[in-house]
Amino acid sequence: MLLKAVPQSHLGQAIAVIGPAQQVAAPAGVAVSGRLASSELRGLDVSVAGIRFGRTDSVFTAARLVVATSGLYATTALRTANRTENTDGSVRPKAGSSHPLGPT
Repeated sequence: MLLKAVPQSHLGQAIAVIGPAQQVAAPAGVAVSGRLASSELRGLDVSVAGIRFGRTDSVFTAARLVVATSGLYATTALRTANRTENTDGSVRPKAGSSHPLGPT
């Protein structure tokens, strides 16, 4: 989807931003989850619908929710990046767009 949403002339710049952002996000996520599991969530023992959640389960569940939400947002944002909706509801590439998405 990223390759379709970013014009070919700017693809290198987009990849150059995404790579370091991922490299910073990974250790930051480890640090935050470690901090939560070792201090704020210590002693957590919750039961929801017969399923027991401890501190580790809670950290992994929160991470899953963040990843799923981010994926849904990215899917929506990238699909509409180079498109404009007409008054009749049909979709066309934005004016001046060198890399249209086409029908989805």
